[in-house]
Amino acid sequence: HVMSAHFSQQVSAVQLTPTQVIITQFSTGAQLALMSDMHIKGVCVSKDLVTVWNGKVVTVYELSGTTLRSTGSFSCDSQVVAMHGENLYTVEPNRVQIRTPQGT
Repeated sequence: HVMSAHFSQQVSAVQLTPTQVIITQFSTGAQLALMSDMHIKGVCVSKDLVTVWNGKVVTVYELSGTTLRSTGSFSCDSQVVAMHGENLYTVEPNRVQIRTPQGT
């Protein structure tokens, strides 16, 4: 299993196991553990969102202080997800989709 990592806007995510990611906020020094029920293939962070995916499902978490709250999951046939602002960019067969964190 290939582990993932991402850093953006003073937040890092480092995958420790197939289902666990450690989130670090460098501005506060806070560390949070994200445990997922899926085998994570990728992770992307911003200052207030953490996104994980497995190639079939994308799950978005809201990062607020020292808490992570799942804001939802959606089905998505994508091996690559990127975030910019409040949008998610998913690379799907034959196209790139721009989505909200809710998947629409």
